[in-house]
Amino acid sequence: MSYYVDLLRYLFQSKHRRGYGVHSPSVFRLITLVIEERLPYYSYFLIEKIRYLSNRKGVDVFLSEEGELFEKNKVCLAKWGQLGIAYDQILFRLVNYYKPKTIVELGTTMGFSTLYLATPNSQAHVITLSEKKEISDLAKNNFKKSSVCNILLKEGDIESNFRKLIQEQVQFDFLSINCTMLPRGFYSYCNTLLQTGSFGGVIVINEPYFGESNRDDLKKIKLHDQVRVVIDLFHIVILILDSNLQKEEFVLRYY
Repeated sequence: MSYYVDLLRYLFQSKHRRGYGVHSPSVFRLITLVIEERLPYYSYFLIEKIRYLSNRKGVDVFLSEEGELFEKNKVCLAKWGQLGIAYDQILFRLVNYYKPKTIVELGTTMGFSTLYLATPNSQAHVITLSEKKEISDLAKNNFKKSSVCNILLKEGDIESNFRKLIQEQVQFDFLSINCTMLPRGFYSYCNTLLQTGSFGGVIVINEPYFGESNRDDLKKIKLHDQVRVVIDLFHIVILILDSNLQKEEFVLRYY
């Protein structure tokens, strides 16, 4: 119920369509030229064709679990519709705009968000962490269909694999978090990353209002000193860690 209460609150509080009321030039450009852009990139067609062909099998895998996985991921299932496509495509435009060299995704779904992260730049290195073998197999199959070659899927405990990346000093400048695919909240991942002192890029949190622990984590990460700009679209929240920017939060009406 809290999820829908938060959604109603968002609908009442959201504004800044087309950048109205945004005084920061960099945030204005981000909203108008990236988030609200509607140009159809060729990669969209390729990924959505794969999504169309894969959806039935994906639903069957979710429903074949003992109910627990379906209950945890029913928001994820709902996002396989048109709404999810629109938010996945924001990932593409953000990567295309910021041009990160290494991207990490926490919680692989069926691989569509991963493909949107990987296709803007074939030279970028995308690492996606998955905990469920059944979902990993679906994602790998979709990667194979796409012929995209710059994705590395690491299967196993997400937290352990993420800490290994930090310990190995893997330098990445874009982090995408799928909250519906994490066993716990997401703040510990963000805090671990920010404690390294070397991350100054972008964090995108997918479905941060899904579950009480995620909602609590969102409140904490918004207040973090290193997070300068927060753009809240409800289904995704974009955190920009640029020390040159003033600390601000925007609740943007989207879609």
